[in-house]
Amino acid sequence: MSSFKHESPASALADTPTPLRKSLLAVASVILGVLSVFVWLLASIPGIVCGIMALRRIRRSKVGGSDPRLTGRGLAITGITLSSMTALSVPVVIALLIPAVQAARNAALTTNVSQLSLAMIMAENRMNGLPVAIIDSEGKQLLSWRVAILPYLGDEAAMLFKEFHLNEPWDSDHNKLLMGRMPAVYAAVGTDASGGLTGTVVPTGPGTAMSDPEPLATINESGTARIAGVRRGAFTEGDGASVTVVMVAAPNLRIPWTKPVDLVDDPADAFATLHEAGVTRIVVALADGSVRRLRTDLSPEQIRALFSRNGKDFVTDSSLNE
Repeated sequence: MSSFKHESPASALADTPTPLRKSLLAVASVILGVLSVFVWLLASIPGIVCGIMALRRIRRSKVGGSDPRLTGRGLAITGITLSSMTALSVPVVIALLIPAVQAARNAALTTNVSQLSLAMIMAENRMNGLPVAIIDSEGKQLLSWRVAILPYLGDEAAMLFKEFHLNEPWDSDHNKLLMGRMPAVYAAVGTDASGGLTGTVVPTGPGTAMSDPEPLATINESGTARIAGVRRGAFTEGDGASVTVVMVAAPNLRIPWTKPVDLVDDPADAFATLHEAGVTRIVVALADGSVRRLRTDLSPEQIRALFSRNGKDFVTDSSLNE
């Protein structure tokens, strides 16, 4: 006779495998770990928290006989690892990128100043002096040198120059409409040129390189507008063009680009306001057309000497950097 073993319903039910279910927290941890690469702390911290909670619930489901039992321990560990790596690595990457970004910004700023300095020299050859402003027949300053050198900044800028009413002030009804069309070369790096604000200025205060401008050349057919500037002889008779600052890029300044306003204060007193905190060099152009990076830790005497036409005794080679 064949033997037959009767199993009770209770014992049969006990042998039924416990159903398994993937932990949703573990899945969320992995997803947040991947997203943390793009949004950093917004996803990395929640990713770590979800992963830890998932591990705890998975462990409890095994020990306490929960129905269903949770799985996904590997997913939770992966999510925690991804989120942790991103949270720790992003600050390091940012720290490495900051010098590179600053270097790129300095390079762009130097390129802009070089272009403006070349335009200045071209204007000087045509006008027999470096331009400071456009003036009327009575000597009143109407428009900035930034407008005066437009013909030397390319075809588009030259066309813009022709649209100005040169015998009207910068804020006349007509001229103020052109402020929003400022060439990008005047804008601070990373800012929108359409705002019409610039930090590129020339030193015009007492005793500085571009002070005491004189009429140079007429620039309109009616003779009612002229260029006022500083003749080349003013530099050759002083320190020399190679050690005299005639232009500075000051990112902290915000001046309407067509307005005939520049650095009118004592350069030594205003120097700290020309650059951002922590910056060790600022970009300047010299009267000979060269562009240098000027140290920001110079003494007041050195600063005044470099920004004037007669300060040779205080100028040293270490003051300037190519």
